[in-house]
Amino acid sequence: PINPSDLDGLDGVEVIDSVKLSQSVPTRILRGWESKLFALANTRFETVLYLDADAYTVGDPAPLLDLAEKHGFVFWEDLPNTIHNVKWGEVWPQGDNGIPPIQGGQLAIHRPSVWREIVIAHWMNQHSDFYYQHMFGDQDTWRVSFASTGKKILNLGLAPWSEVAFVCPLAHKPLVVHRCQGKCFDPMISPR
Repeated sequence: PINPSDLDGLDGVEVIDSVKLSQSVPTRILRGWESKLFALANTRFETVLYLDADAYTVGDPAPLLDLAEKHGFVFWEDLPNTIHNVKWGEVWPQGDNGIPPIQGGQLAIHRPSVWREIVIAHWMNQHSDFYYQHMFGDQDTWRVSFASTGKKILNLGLAPWSEVAFVCPLAHKPLVVHRCQGKCFDPMISPR
């Protein structure tokens, strides 16, 4: 949870309580992974840099947002061993449509360009009691959503794993660190 007083002094910043909002917006499930799509579906921003709570930028993210406005959805690919996380026969029998695993901890999204896919992924997250049995959380709902529509998206390549974190580059420089397993991490360590 965010302490609203931490944002005191920031002009134009409004904290929205998702639990309170869910009382007026049809909501079935609102937990960790589900809340990510809930926020994306209900924000007023057109272009969003989505970062998991354990991810942060180490460079200027503006070029990533520019790519989102041009391509709609920008992501880094998840580790190769996640290719079979989705049980396609259970959730979308037509298969992956060439969409690779999406590393869901850092995404750049131009909402108007991919609104249909946001709605589909959000719906799957609102039915996570079924879907999460057949995939790995919200990041795979994105994958199924784009596989189902055939929408072209921008893959920035593999999210390189370095000991305890993904270190996601843009223009050959680290841009986002997603510290899944290490809370203190030097982003200048070369990814393997």
